[in-house]
Amino acid sequence: MRILTILLLSFVVVRQAQSAARLLHFEHAPDREISYKAIDCRLEGIAKGVLILVPGCNGDGRDFLSEERWVEFATRNRLALVGVSFKSPTDLLKDRKGYYDASRGSGRALLSLLEKAGLSGRPLLMFGFSGGAHFVSSFVEEYPERVIAWCAHSAAWWGMSRRGATTIPPGIVACGGDDMRLGASLSYFKDGRSMGRRLSWVEIPSAGHIRNTLFEDFTREYFKEILVMGKKIGQVWIDLGCGEMIKGKSVCAESNRSWMPSQRIYHLWRQLVVSNADRVVVHRVQTHSSIQRQLTLCFRMPERGDAKGVLCVCLLANKPEDVRWRLQCSAHRDEFGRLVAFAETNQLAVVAWGSTSGLWNPRVNWNALEREEEKTLDKEFDHVAEAWERAIGHLSRKYGLPRGGYLLWGYSGAAQYAQRLALRKPRLFRAIHIHIASSYDLPVPEGQKILWCVTTGENENGYERSLDFFAEARRSGYPIVYKAYPGLGHVGCREAELLGIECFRLALRWADNDNGWRMLFEAPSFWGDVVNQTVWKHDEINMIPESFRTALPSESIVQAWRRM
Repeated sequence: MRILTILLLSFVVVRQAQSAARLLHFEHAPDREISYKAIDCRLEGIAKGVLILVPGCNGDGRDFLSEERWVEFATRNRLALVGVSFKSPTDLLKDRKGYYDASRGSGRALLSLLEKAGLSGRPLLMFGFSGGAHFVSSFVEEYPERVIAWCAHSAAWWGMSRRGATTIPPGIVACGGDDMRLGASLSYFKDGRSMGRRLSWVEIPSAGHIRNTLFEDFTREYFKEILVMGKKIGQVWIDLGCGEMIKGKSVCAESNRSWMPSQRIYHLWRQLVVSNADRVVVHRVQTHSSIQRQLTLCFRMPERGDAKGVLCVCLLANKPEDVRWRLQCSAHRDEFGRLVAFAETNQLAVVAWGSTSGLWNPRVNWNALEREEEKTLDKEFDHVAEAWERAIGHLSRKYGLPRGGYLLWGYSGAAQYAQRLALRKPRLFRAIHIHIASSYDLPVPEGQKILWCVTTGENENGYERSLDFFAEARRSGYPIVYKAYPGLGHVGCREAELLGIECFRLALRWADNDNGWRMLFEAPSFWGDVVNQTVWKHDEINMIPESFRTALPSESIVQAWRRM
């Protein structure tokens, strides 16, 4: 056989975050001149749509399935997550043949496999990089009725049919500013726009031929907007010459207009492609830790006047530039974006930094560590905590911030980082919310000065460890609100987010009254049963076993705690 193309397809279909995946296996016999097979099919119930991710030339799409940001996006939006792996001889690909061209059989193969998986009627979202961008753009030309939104990042050449503008779904054409494929990508965009297609152009500043975390964050927001808006999708036009929205009549040529689904996405686009770094200050400090040698804090003041407080956010981010961009992009609809909005509403400065693994053991609590490992980890994190205090002290002096009373937030590995920081520097913090931390450090007596909100899931692998921390914290006199959500695994949770925000609001209201603060938790109006998920009035406290009791110090916290 002259042409050999192998297709490996792996995917996850997500219904509920707490469900366990089923593993399936699909194979196809050769189809004329192209042979292919499908493997690693993981299914969870019924998906509302399918998110298809295609890597670069002859790459392995299964790698996408371990990338937390794509998995989280699929989970939150109830999408089947599909990683596609194609392989064709490189001489054929250079000749614009092989799997790059969906009309030669690779597109039909993908649809056939989706049909075998029971996903044939689901709308498709598609993202492809490099060779994957070739396939995605050609698939959209061949099967436009199946796709609701797409993104092709950095293809070297593009094919285009003469389909009408209303047939082709909206999509992103993108390329790095330092990528030799920039000219070809821009030409494809302009040709499509001259036909009236709803295309969005993104030139990623100072980027070469490489996947870009910040751009993929933008792509997910773009996809989310289209999913949420459906048929009510907006129509915002941008003049690429000046980067501004077009209002009223304009002399801007069609080929120089970029389409966006909403003003929110337009603002995210500007934050990605136009320099907007002035609001975000970056401060770096060296540590004595051998694991995290440098700590980078990204900081921004509130838009309205001086800061009345500080919200500290530890993020699951490996690169400081990722943290910096996230802090610039306040229009995100994810949990971090809503935290930034909360900070703006309450006139708080925001300090954000990335977590670093290796500073703790994520599988065990303090009481299960070997003594030598405990000493080593404590020493390493002590160095980091000292550096963090120096860094926040520098920002406080320079920008007139309060010297304490901070709010602190962390999720997953970042929650582990945040709680250890609070336990080492308790005098700096007023309240902390940690979600699905999985492992917990020893509560210290000084931690009773902080309002603790600890949330997790009953199916999270650190659930029992969270109960140990909760019990020890109560024995140490901590004001603590604890909630384990039934059926929840190691994923984000909107209800937990709302509970944390209510605890932050309470902390801000009582910031100057320590006595009132104490009384709220010593004699709350309501108590929650953390095991049976019930709420009781103060005079009914005997209905709850002593070890199951969590104080619910306000009506708003009671309402948030009840949400499942």
